[in-house]
Amino acid sequence: MAQLRDTQSLRVFQLRAHHTIGRCTERSDTVLTNPITSRIHLALEWDGHCWQVRDLSKNGTWLGDRRLHANESVPIIVGDRIHVGAPDLPPLELVDDTPPQ
Repeated sequence: MAQLRDTQSLRVFQLRAHHTIGRCTERSDTVLTNPITSRIHLALEWDGHCWQVRDLSKNGTWLGDRRLHANESVPIIVGDRIHVGAPDLPPLELVDDTPPQ
């Protein structure tokens, strides 16, 4: 099962087929408490072939050093780092990209 690791806390999150990340405890599968994180900041989605990251925020999502456009989805692979809110914040890292169960 796919996993995402918070490189600062070293917490590991199991990914659902459609997995949301944000500050909102009621609507996010993974909650981040940083105030720069949007209520629903991004989604990680299995498209049947690979994982995609989609920016849903106003503050920005970076894949490595590339800022995603609003609502843009891009494929990700093991080792990719996702910065939530600012490129200088500790990233989330995809550590397993197997399909969801």
